Amino acid sequence: MNYLLPITICIPLLTSFLIFFFGKKIGEKSDYLSIFSTGITLIVNLVIFYGIYKSQNLELTLPWFQTSTFEININLFAESISGLMILIVGSVSLLTQIYSIGYLSGHKKYTKYFSYMSFFTACMYGLILAQDLILFFIFWEFVGLSSYLLIGFYFQQKKAALAQKKAFLFTKFGDLGLLIGIFLMFQYGISVEALGETPKTLLTLISLLFLSGAIGKSAQFPLIMWLPRAMAGPTPVSALLHAATMVAAGVFLLIKFFPLFTETSLLVVLIIGSFTALLGALIATSQNNIKKIVAFSTISQLGFMFAAVGASNHIAAMFHLETHAFFKALLFLCAGSITYAFGTQNINKIKFSWNNLPITYFSLLIGCFALSGIPPFNGFFSKEQILTSVYHQNKIAFIILLISTFFTAFYIFRLFFKITSHTEIKQEIKKPPFSMKIAIIALAYLTILTGILKPKFFENQSHDFLLPTLTTLISISGIFLAYQIFEKKNIKHFITPFLKKIFNKHFYLDHLHIHGIVKPTHYISKFIHYIDQNLIDSSVNGISILTLSAGKYSKKSDKKIIDRIVNKVGELLKIFGQNLRKIQTGNVQTYIFIFLTAISILFLYIQLK
Repeated sequence: MNYLLPITICIPLLTSFLIFFFGKKIGEKSDYLSIFSTGITLIVNLVIFYGIYKSQNLELTLPWFQTSTFEININLFAESISGLMILIVGSVSLLTQIYSIGYLSGHKKYTKYFSYMSFFTACMYGLILAQDLILFFIFWEFVGLSSYLLIGFYFQQKKAALAQKKAFLFTKFGDLGLLIGIFLMFQYGISVEALGETPKTLLTLISLLFLSGAIGKSAQFPLIMWLPRAMAGPTPVSALLHAATMVAAGVFLLIKFFPLFTETSLLVVLIIGSFTALLGALIATSQNNIKKIVAFSTISQLGFMFAAVGASNHIAAMFHLETHAFFKALLFLCAGSITYAFGTQNINKIKFSWNNLPITYFSLLIGCFALSGIPPFNGFFSKEQILTSVYHQNKIAFIILLISTFFTAFYIFRLFFKITSHTEIKQEIKKPPFSMKIAIIALAYLTILTGILKPKFFENQSHDFLLPTLTTLISISGIFLAYQIFEKKNIKHFITPFLKKIFNKHFYLDHLHIHGIVKPTHYISKFIHYIDQNLIDSSVNGISILTLSAGKYSKKSDKKIIDRIVNKVGELLKIFGQNLRKIQTGNVQTYIFIFLTAISILFLYIQLK
């Protein structure tokens, strides 16, 4: 059964390459190929999870790179959490691809889309199953690459091109910290399995560096603003990205490397998670774009997961990651169905009833109840575990999450009441095709069942009924307030215009990024460019001019002085040689005469001296 682990990665990866390189020959059947391979992989994942659940963990080591001095292996590992995670990724990926058949039918890049989706799924599988840090980081970056390609799927549109750039830059900022943390682990020989007597200070530093990677991927404060912009991609991409892949990777990172975190770093995680949960919920209350409302809800819910990890209950975080995957994918696919029907994402221009889009209407309602944490929907069970853990860990964080819970119910039912009507509406709208309906129905069932039917390790050990009752009442009060304002119109203003403006401007986080990071960087770049142009380039140019002038002078001096001296020496040697040649007559008597003359002169010189 161990050899099923690489099969999980290889099937969608090979499918992606096959569609990418032979997509023109395969044609529109690429969707069936991608869906078939994803379905087969999901069956493999079920076998893996069943094997883990019934017997033991799975582990496989394969040779990768080997020399005479060292070797690098591919280490794959699956335990209960990894097994569940690949099931979540596989099921959401399968349903979003089925949905895409109807949603993207006829698009000119239809085949390439399914290639990207298969690649995205394969990379997420690799990230989940990777045991060693090198392989984990490789797949971590491939997940980022996949999201970059899919967010910018409509790259001809300026909005999509800018969105993919922003996602890339924001996540790379966090990835840098993760990479430094991995280097430190290699430097000091630290592994999650054998921490030994590693100094707490070093562990705190490494865990905070890992946290920076999670913040970037999961769009937590202060790197939250790339995720709402990522809505520029197709809606099924948003569903997969928000539910089970890109943003889920950050939370999975915290869960996978949870033993590295110290009390100090866990407190930081708790603070960031609680703050982001409230921040995302408040911003969502003022949005009028249906996809952006759901996007900010993702940021907020991921904050809940971070808070659970910070409260030392990473199992509750994983449980909420599972439940959130299904109800968030459901909400996005419902949003896509509504956009498909009305041709707009503006909730002020949408109004339908159960008789117009019955499946979308009731599925959206299920998703809203699950997000609000209303029993018996799955969001209630996981959120209740998080709130219980945080209550026992930090009362201030608990109060912040309670406020977030209230606003979560308020903003999602603000959306529901603004776009729906409880009375019949007779209107002609574009009906979603069968493939979109079947995916929505499946996710609606999963949203109901995954809270009630859950693995044993998600069972709540607490028997406190007061907290779940309190949190449910708070959620109901948020729904009731939304009902009074947007359905009954009994209350005109709940949020003041001043606060609404702040929420609508995303607490000026974009301004903070632009004026605090982008513009200063631009000014610094301009200053460096000025220095480069006026000092460095001038110095280099001056040196080159001096060198050129010296070269010209050297050329002239070479011709007028050195060449003349050399030529004169040559001429003198030539004259001397010519005169010396006259002595060489070939006459023996002449040679004897010269010899005796020279001896006589030498003898005379000695006598005189």
